[in-house]
Amino acid sequence: METICASFPDWTASYYRRASGAELDLVLERGSRRFVFDCRATYTPTASKAFLSTLDEIPCEHSYVVSLIESVYELAPGVSAIGLRECMVLFRGRIKSELKY
Repeated sequence: METICASFPDWTASYYRRASGAELDLVLERGSRRFVFDCRATYTPTASKAFLSTLDEIPCEHSYVVSLIESVYELAPGVSAIGLRECMVLFRGRIKSELKY
């Protein structure tokens, strides 16, 4: 999470936790854009029911389960499993495309 936050200092970083214990590790926001990150130390990332239900409360452009993998693939609609390196490349690409408009 620190790596992601440090790379995007102009974005507001926050954490979200429900009383039930379900949480979102990192929510990055700037203007009307919002991305959600769940960080896992695993080679087999999943989108848990608690994670998916929390996304219903925090609408976002896309959400990511950042893990130890070295690829990107879809876990559910609007939710991608992604390695940290791939996340940084992809997210920087999204930021650059935003700056062009």
